[in-house]
Amino acid sequence: MPEPLIEIDDKRVWRNWHDTHGVGGPVQQFFTPSNEWVDDAPIDGGKRFAAGLAGLCSIVKKAEVAKTRVRALGSGWSLNSVGFVDGFLVNTSRLTAWSIGLTPKSVAPACAAIAERVVYAQCGTQISTLNSGLEAKGLALPTSGASNGQTIAGAISTGTHGSAHKVGSLHDRVLALHIVAEGGKHYLVQPARKPVVTQAYCNWLGAELREDDALFDAALVSFGSFGILHAVIFEASPLYLLRLCVKQLDYGDIAQAAVSHDISKLALPQDVGDPYHLEFVLNPYLRGAGQKGAFVRVYYEQKHENGAALPVVPLAGATSLRGRDLVGAIAVGSELAPAVIPAVLQGQLKDLVPEVADGVFIGTPGQCFSDSLRTGGGTSLELGVPLERVGDALAAVFAVTDAQPFGAPVALRYVRASQATLAFTHYAPITCTIELPGIDAPHSREAHRLLENELQKRALPHTYHWGQVMPLNPQVVRAGFGDTRVDAWLKARRGFLSAAGRKLFSNDMLDALGLAE
Repeated sequence: MPEPLIEIDDKRVWRNWHDTHGVGGPVQQFFTPSNEWVDDAPIDGGKRFAAGLAGLCSIVKKAEVAKTRVRALGSGWSLNSVGFVDGFLVNTSRLTAWSIGLTPKSVAPACAAIAERVVYAQCGTQISTLNSGLEAKGLALPTSGASNGQTIAGAISTGTHGSAHKVGSLHDRVLALHIVAEGGKHYLVQPARKPVVTQAYCNWLGAELREDDALFDAALVSFGSFGILHAVIFEASPLYLLRLCVKQLDYGDIAQAAVSHDISKLALPQDVGDPYHLEFVLNPYLRGAGQKGAFVRVYYEQKHENGAALPVVPLAGATSLRGRDLVGAIAVGSELAPAVIPAVLQGQLKDLVPEVADGVFIGTPGQCFSDSLRTGGGTSLELGVPLERVGDALAAVFAVTDAQPFGAPVALRYVRASQATLAFTHYAPITCTIELPGIDAPHSREAHRLLENELQKRALPHTYHWGQVMPLNPQVVRAGFGDTRVDAWLKARRGFLSAAGRKLFSNDMLDALGLAE
């Protein structure tokens, strides 16, 4: 067999995209595999990913021989070290092969009706690439996060979500996972309740088929700890459009809507049904009457006629009208004097979430959610709470921001509960996510600690986004997910990996969270 092309750096010091304090560090070896062979061998049977897959299998075997741990990275957007290890670190940015559609002999009967919309995407494929490629074929991602620079595998592995309360998170539309595990063996993991591919397809991949509901649900959001996720198989949606409407209001105007997920009493379009994407962005320091410290951003889904031209994004102020990644846009220093933080933050929010009249901006999902900006030290904490406890959660947040202003806005989004075992959006029927993005500094870190104390004091059920700041505490994980979920995840991992394999794909963060065993 030909040798896969892999670049190896023995002197790499890795930092995440936002250069967040304490994230990353020096690594033993930094690997960059690609979909090329050393001797320019031809593509193997139409498998454009063959060399990259062989490269990942080779790296895992090398890690076993070296008795070191191994992890794979996507775009490096996580604001913690969830994807980092100081042993063998794998850069997947060149593993970008993807394809649409399954042949009749490849698709299981349960998924035959959607065979033409089934996507196989290699781990390093960016959301932006999928957006543009799917649009050209009249398709779209069913949902996404607030921006499009993540890789598909990285976004899924950490539970990236939007605010599509009827759709769920990205991982909720995944049908199967292609994982490289110990020994360099690779597996196609799909749920027994609804298999997507046949044994013939797995034979073509060269992968061992595992049909197991518990394993699939656990591996969906597992942040690289079941092995290296080589590719995902998911269902694309028929192309749809999103119509933006943004209003700036007083906090008192939206308070009831925020805790109930009911916007029927707000001054928004009422003749277009439920919103596809609903988001409240609050200036927690301006909650009084007349202060206009609340911004509501709504996208309404609109049908796209097959074959019709795609919308043209308006040039004037186009970037300010799109959905923006708050972490990449908020730059209020938490060390500013508390008296000036409210006004400075308000000015940033007006630029970030400007008022947009209904119908001014209509675009595809790829046009609506744009890229992130580097912050040079960004951070963010994001909670998941049950919808019925949003009021209590906001009270806890405001108790901290009132006592110690630290420059973070508060963003609320609403996501359908996930079936993935450790999805932080598991609260049914809808999980409200509450995000506090900002600049990493001592005041921010202290505020995050105070918030966890406040949540515990109020006995408020909550989880943390796996790709953002969180307490590295096993008790917090078990309190948020419950022993049943955590034990089921650990059992599935034990059933898939040996003790040596579990150590191989662990890292310091997993150790600290009590999930490495």
